[in-house]
Amino acid sequence: MLGCLAQIVTFPSVVLHKNFIAEYGQRISTAIRKRLLQATDKSLRDVRKEQIDAIIKSVENVSRRFLSKEERDIQAELLRLEMCNKNLNSEFLERRINAIKDLNSVLWKNSVTTSYARTTMST
Repeated sequence: MLGCLAQIVTFPSVVLHKNFIAEYGQRISTAIRKRLLQATDKSLRDVRKEQIDAIIKSVENVSRRFLSKEERDIQAELLRLEMCNKNLNSEFLERRINAIKDLNSVLWKNSVTTSYARTTMST
């Protein structure tokens, strides 16, 4: 349900007035993030990984209108890491496995980005 609501807010966000997004965008983003992180383990049991990824992407899309790219990337990555932490503590094995995969992808992405930055700066 949260994923559906997040997508409903995300789709028209590109046409909503700039003042509306400036005033309510941060609140919407924070509310979605808070509900996702405070959801109980049992309520997330039947939620597929793709749906959680879509919620995180929706938060990122809403944030596109009021945050810079760097801030938006940091916020999205923090949300992914917080969800990894939540899922690592889950009583369901599938959640823990998905958390390990997500954590691995975040670490890989950061190591590639860091090595690219070092290469670029040294030349």
